Parts: sequence; structure tokens; C-alpha cells
Amino acid sequence: MTKPNRLTTVVNTFQKLPRPIRTFALSKAMGRVIKYAGTSGLRYEKLTPTECIIVIPNRKKVRNHIGSVHAAAMGLLAETATGFMTGLTVPDNRIIVIKSMKLEYLKQASGDMKAIATFTDEQVEFIKNNCESAYHPCGTCKIGQKDDPSAVVENNCSVKGVSNLFLADSSIFPRITNGNLNAPSIMTGEKASDYILGKEQLSPSNLEPFYHPNWKDNQK
Repeated sequence: MTKPNRLTTVVNTFQKLPRPIRTFALSKAMGRVIKYAGTSGLRYEKLTPTECIIVIPNRKKVRNHIGSVHAAAMGLLAETATGFMTGLTVPDNRIIVIKSMKLEYLKQASGDMKAIATFTDEQVEFIKNNCESAYHPCGTCKIGQKDDPSAVVENNCSVKGVSNLFLADSSIFPRITNGNLNAPSIMTGEKASDYILGKEQLSPSNLEPFYHPNWKDNQK
């Protein structure tokens, strides 16, 4: 049996509470973590890997000019329900990022709005087995000192054991960067070209880079 991910474990702690208290406590907790959802007053009635039921009350903060729930708030409701469905399913080493969203409004809404999202057991297993990490691909040919057995490239960007072969891209990064790969990849190319052209190098700097305390689980 697959071990529940951390989000499912947290949500399951609320299941021990009586239903009215459970809904209130779960909604408050999620509203603190997801600020926009909290501001909009989303009410989480059910959160499981196979079904999510979320309600947005028709109150002043989320109304449009004709007194019904605003279209943007409806989008939030739909995205939250489907997002939690996936978030409760994926392994902890993967992060959900929305790629696209399509909404169709069929008629004027009235009263509170409810979103119900469901997965079959087969769909749950598909997500668990096929969801891919959003980490930037890099570090397949680590740069390091000559005596580092895990390094493929020496600190002058030359490939170990091969003459006149240099690597100058993100593959030589020893760790995943805290941000986008573009800028450090350009810097790597500039540095490698200086080595290849025999230009004078800048003085070494021993500044300690920032490491996120949870870098193994978080991209940023």
C-alpha cells in the first residue's frame, strides 16, 4: 500500500474531528496557508484523494456588480478543487504547477457555489506513477576538483581524461540552482570561454552560497 503524502497526512488529522468542527478547522487551516483562498472564504467540506468538495459562499468580498459570485472567484473554486485532488495524490518529491485552465460559463450564477472534483482509483494510480518533477534538469556532469571521484569536469570546465574537450552548460552544476538556469548558464559559458582563450582569471572568491534549509524537497 502506498504511503500517503504529507498533504494527505495533514488533512487526515482533521478527520478525527466531528463534521461541523472538521469543516471549520480545515477551512481555517487551508485559508492561512493559501491566502487568496482564505480571503475568498472557501469552505472545505471534503478532501480525499478520490473526492474534493469545496464551497465558496456568496458574500460581498467575492461578488460581481450584479450580486452573484464573480467569475474569477468561480475560477478559484474550480482550480482549488482540482488542485487539491492532484496535490493529495502526487509523491512528496513532486510539485504541482498549473499549466493551463479552461472555463466555460453557461448561465448566471446565484447563491453559494460548490465544486465537486472526483478521481477514479485508476486515475489516482496514473498520477502517482506518471507525474513528473518540475525541477530544472542539470548537474549530470558535475564540476569539481581533480581528486573528486564524483566530478566529471575539472574546475576549468575541461572534461577529465579527454584532451581539448570542455563543457559549458548547466550539466556541470554541482547542485540544482535556487532560481532559473538561464543566468548561471550564461555565466558558465563566459567563464569557460575565458579558460579556453587563456584569459587572466579573476581572483577566487570563497563566498558561501545560499542553501534553502529544505532544498531536497523545495525548488525555491
